[in-house]
Amino acid sequence: MTLPLDRLCPGKAVELLEVLKLFLDCDHCVFVLAIDYAVVSQGVKQKYGDLLGEEKGRSFFDKIIQVPFKVPVAQYDVKNYVTESMKALGIEIADGELESYVKLIQNSVGFNPRAMKRLFNAFLLLNKIAVSGIAIDPKQCKILFATLCLQLSYENVYSYIVQNAERCYEGAMLDELTRVESFTEGEDAQHLARELHLNSDADIAHVTDFMRVFENMLDREADGKLSETAVKSFINVLRFSTITANTASIDPNGDELESQYRYYNRGIIKDALVKIQGNFKTPYCIYQTKTNNNPHWQKYYAGGWHGITCSFGQVNIEFKIATDLQSRTSALSVWIYPDGKTDRKQFAQRLHAWGEQQSYGFRFLENDCGYWLCDKTVHADSREEIISYFATLIPQVTPEIEKILREEQQRT
Repeated sequence: MTLPLDRLCPGKAVELLEVLKLFLDCDHCVFVLAIDYAVVSQGVKQKYGDLLGEEKGRSFFDKIIQVPFKVPVAQYDVKNYVTESMKALGIEIADGELESYVKLIQNSVGFNPRAMKRLFNAFLLLNKIAVSGIAIDPKQCKILFATLCLQLSYENVYSYIVQNAERCYEGAMLDELTRVESFTEGEDAQHLARELHLNSDADIAHVTDFMRVFENMLDREADGKLSETAVKSFINVLRFSTITANTASIDPNGDELESQYRYYNRGIIKDALVKIQGNFKTPYCIYQTKTNNNPHWQKYYAGGWHGITCSFGQVNIEFKIATDLQSRTSALSVWIYPDGKTDRKQFAQRLHAWGEQQSYGFRFLENDCGYWLCDKTVHADSREEIISYFATLIPQVTPEIEKILREEQQRT
């Protein structure tokens, strides 16, 4: 007869032990008590409080248990268990990859047999479910296993990644989760720690340790950088893994185009900035909204932003890519406008002469108080054409605006 007492609440487990000790003295009967000592000790403390010290609490067990035996968890051959479990699923693990699987288990569910069994059961389930467009090949197998470890052990982190999956294409989010300072330095970091329910330094350390192993599993080239192919595979597997998750999932039939062009357009802006930087006093930086707040737009924006301080405030210059996901076309635009604290009337007056003389095609929009240019639409995948357009136009326009504002500031 086996009694797994640690499955009861601690107080009830102690009560049952007290009842059992009255009936255990039976000839030819052996009673096996499967007990997590820490759980039942907690029950003793709950029931008797400080009336029983640690020594008396241990004596409580000694009166009931004649032959104690601790399961030798440290002697488990985890590598062999992982290898045999994968073989049972028809998956062979290369010798060089086995250590990665073991590290994932160690930093997530741990080496508890029941927890490992649950992990492999979830893995078995997902291998048996057919989802349109997603096939688990040997290359994606590692990613799926790592994602399940994340899902089962760090559900809040898993949910955060699922809900912000498009940010993986930017390459920064997963790396952010590997660093302790992402959760400790600054108000935003502390907000992230609260959002993920990381309430102590130990919690943060557990998550960052696991995420470093997790990111290494995704990095096939082992160069410290996630390739676009690796990120796309991860997003596919992330969609697939939500079948067994309690969290709100990504639509498994949803369109990946927005995420792909988010990553793709950001790369274009980066390459364009390399070509145009150094032509003006203040450098440009990348501008990119995290989400598209208008459900009617089938577009994704990415751009470069430049602020010029002047006597009446600040004038901003932005160049943008707006991709229409249905037609796969990108509109290229440039926008010159005063920031929210700048005198709009003075902005219009100072740039009026330039607006009348410029030959680029900018139009002044009085309601928005800014100059807008959108004279080029190209196929969304025309990377070199887009880079060339901005690399030619921006180094011409920006110095002209800087010169006007600088001269105005010197006069005042």
